[in-house]
Amino acid sequence: MIIVSFPASLALGYGSIAKPAITSTPLRLFKEGVSIEDIVCNEGLHLIIKAEDGSPACVKIETGKELVKRGWASSIIVTPPTVQQTSGNNTLPDSFEPCDTPFTQSNNGIAVLYMPVNSIGKICVRYFNPNESKNASLTIFDASSYQTTKSITSWAEPSMIPTGNSTVRFSVKTGNQTGFYGLTIFCSGMPFAVGYDAKSNFTLNDFPWEKSPTMSCPMMTYQYKIDSLSGIGVRYVPYP
Repeated sequence: MIIVSFPASLALGYGSIAKPAITSTPLRLFKEGVSIEDIVCNEGLHLIIKAEDGSPACVKIETGKELVKRGWASSIIVTPPTVQQTSGNNTLPDSFEPCDTPFTQSNNGIAVLYMPVNSIGKICVRYFNPNESKNASLTIFDASSYQTTKSITSWAEPSMIPTGNSTVRFSVKTGNQTGFYGLTIFCSGMPFAVGYDAKSNFTLNDFPWEKSPTMSCPMMTYQYKIDSLSGIGVRYVPYP
């Protein structure tokens, strides 16, 4: 985990102010090969992901929300100031509301998550992390192009996966565009459809990577499981 530090400027005299001695920036670390999940902003700042190229930046929460609304950023990883780690367990802020529908993986097929357009859904994920804290991340990509979509945004509360057991609630906000996507919590994608409902029919042809997965994933350093959902439905596509 690398914390991005921005020391304050020092006044040297009338009309003379020293430039901040920036030790590093999120973009610089990203270009040097540091994983986004290992970049942590200073207190009071939050990590956003630029929609155009997936690069990170540290901004204030108000700025981050505005950039997401404008489409400049695809997601903002928010760190609630009241979240603390105690004896390996994650103590959640009073504002944290759990998801209300248990998620159960069926043996009848591949789970497809679906949401209406212009709505907000939530995915609660339980983690067991025996290592140091990492950023919690969720990305959504187009099912055909495999490119991160700009029409759907997401954020995590809390933004960190601490050491030990914890729960992270991911919020997903859809736009007015229907389509088929992949939802990724770690490496491989999970089928995700926007603009569909419980009566919709899905096939594996809608999610081409599921038919012949060739993705090479890095070693997972923690365990996770989707625990429950809110505002998101589940349908099952028969196994091939």
